[in-house]
Amino acid sequence: MKKTIASLLGMGLLAITSVAQLNVEITDEDGNLQNEGTYVVYDDPSTPTMHLDLISKNLSSANIVVNVKRYETGVQSGTQNFFCWGLCYGEVDAGAVPVWVSDDFVDMIPDSSYVSFHAYHKPLNLAGVSCYRYVWYDTGNVNDSTWVDICFDTETVGISESNVISELNVYPNPSLGSVNFDIALDASTENAELVIHNLLGARVWSKTIWNNEQKIVLNEGELTPGIYFYSVQVNGQIAITEKLIIAQQ
Repeated sequence: MKKTIASLLGMGLLAITSVAQLNVEITDEDGNLQNEGTYVVYDDPSTPTMHLDLISKNLSSANIVVNVKRYETGVQSGTQNFFCWGLCYGEVDAGAVPVWVSDDFVDMIPDSSYVSFHAYHKPLNLAGVSCYRYVWYDTGNVNDSTWVDICFDTETVGISESNVISELNVYPNPSLGSVNFDIALDASTENAELVIHNLLGARVWSKTIWNNEQKIVLNEGELTPGIYFYSVQVNGQIAITEKLIIAQQ
């Protein structure tokens, strides 16, 4: 299975906003921050079950009781999905439960991490993209919340990062000015480019990677402050996608 952080292209996600920011940090297994971002899991349609595990951490100085609800924001008919938060639930057909609230709560003590969340999608041999918004919220104040959009993609063709990229250093990230991309590709790699998308999935910047070892610079002012995703693509296929933050000065 290949897991990659990426922006979702061409999919209208449900606008679910929070009044306050829940003091819970959501990260993936590699420690990458996921709060109010999009995580895409790529795999083959024949995969029995695709899944994503996320880690939640209470950053506050007080105990909080946190629950999770799941919204279907663009789910392919004929697939199934389920999730775990405290309890694990059985799969349901796409569209059967548009909003799914966990029956269990997790009592999160200060400065503690919990591996209690698991999202699952069963493509059932169908190629396509299915997306969900998962919302973590304080049961004492439902408006105090944070969210992560998770998409399961069995349609986009990806390639193995290890077969293409021998080195990729991006710095500084977050950045207050310019960003440097030090890229080293396999000698046989052709038709490669560095692409940046915004959170809406629009391509906002790109550069052709002409040489197998190259430094590319995103100059200060070329992108407005915000969260973006950069990817290395070869012949239109994604080798890697990661988050890029342009900070406000």
